[in-house]
Formats: sequence, C-alpha cells, structure tokens
Amino acid sequence: MVNWFDSVLGVALHEAEEDVISTILPARYYEVVVDVGPGRMSAFSGIQSERRVGLAPPSTASAPAGVTARLEQLPLMARTVDLVLLRHSLDFAVDPRHALREVVQSMAPEGLVVICGFNRLGLWGAAKMISRTKQVPWNGRYLSLGRLHDWLSLLQLKVVGGRTCFYRPPLQSSGWLEGLDFMEAMGDRWWPLLGGAYVVVARKRSASARLVPVQEQFRRRANGRKFAIVGGTHQQSGGVVKPVRQQWTKR
Repeated sequence: MVNWFDSVLGVALHEAEEDVISTILPARYYEVVVDVGPGRMSAFSGIQSERRVGLAPPSTASAPAGVTARLEQLPLMARTVDLVLLRHSLDFAVDPRHALREVVQSMAPEGLVVICGFNRLGLWGAAKMISRTKQVPWNGRYLSLGRLHDWLSLLQLKVVGGRTCFYRPPLQSSGWLEGLDFMEAMGDRWWPLLGGAYVVVARKRSASARLVPVQEQFRRRANGRKFAIVGGTHQQSGGVVKPVRQQWTKR
C-alpha cells in the first residue's frame, strides 16, 4: 500500500490534495496535530504545531510513522487533538464509521479534521468498477461524499470546506500526467464533482448545555401536587436566551 502512494501517480495525487488543503484549511498554529496514513504525510507549510504525531495502521508499518495502531482503536486521549489529517485512512479502514467516531472522540472542542478520500464518481470510480485487480488503490472503499457528510453530521461535526481534485485519468506515467495537466483547470470549471479524490474539512462543535425549566423539575418531584410558585425560567428565541417570568396561583 505504501509503495503505491510513493509511485508516480500516488505522488501526483498527493500534490493535488495538498493544493486543496492549502486553500481551505486555516493556516495557523495547532498545538497537537495527528497525521494518519496510509497516504503520504502532509507537508502543508500552514500547519505549525508544538506536537505532531504520525500514525499508520499495522498493514503499513513500514511507513515512517511514530505510532502504529488500528484506526478503530486509536491510542489517543479524548478531547486533546486540535487537528487530525486522515490521508485516505477511511478508504482502507475495516470499519470506517467506527474509525471516524474514534477520531472525533480524540478531537478537542472546535478542533478540525481533514479527510482525503477517493471519489466514487468520475474516471477513478469507473476504473475501480472495471478493475480486475484487488491491489491499492482499487481495493479501497471509495466512500461517497453523501455518506461521509451524513456521518459527520451525526457526530456533531460541521463541514467548513471541501473540494474534489485530480481530474486526470489514473495513469502511472509522468509524461502522460504532465501532458494532461490542462484537465485540472477544465475539471475545476466544468465537472467539479468528478475528480479522482476529495478533501473535506470539518470542525467539531462545542458541547452546549440544555436548559431545563425549574418549574418542570418541581412538577416531577411534586407527583401531581400543585404549588404556588413565582419565579423565572428561560426560553430560547431567535438564538438569544431571554428570561421569562411566569406565575402560578394556589387553587
């Protein structure tokens, strides 16, 4: 698997993804960054961090990574990671939904995750369908963008940016790839959803407390008894929490 990402086509795909990351990922300081393979480690210069960890699944243990672990059992503390880079990790995970849940648990509030994946549409998806080989990258899952967006929404992540890239056919020839470079500009303009890969950036939403009216708590404890209560509760209107006074009289 690692050998393919180091091939002519793998490097070209990585460079296209890095260009997209540089345009949609905020270039700032991230205290803790985790870079998860099996794709090539990101070299985006806008990522500055105090601690950066490279992680790869056991099947790619030969890759230069600081940690080797299953994606479904990440050895990361909860709510500690500011930026996670998933470089085609979900494409080759045994259980991609569970792996994504593990990633979200490790992310700090307002943390970001960058997901690079193979696109089911376009030339690459067609090549996967007709390919007779079970080698990388054709043995990947190729998650649809619709399914990925659903998972992110269920996990309380908000998509803040995303694009497809690499509109050239998957050819292992530097000459052909360079000669077909004009297809990148054409694809961005005329068929933006048909790229060979996609990059999605999502942010973890901060946990919000649920307001429980005081009167409701009294009602539950009273077991049907009536009380004379004069007090305040809260209701949300137009995104602003306003105090509302209500009065109950003894009957």
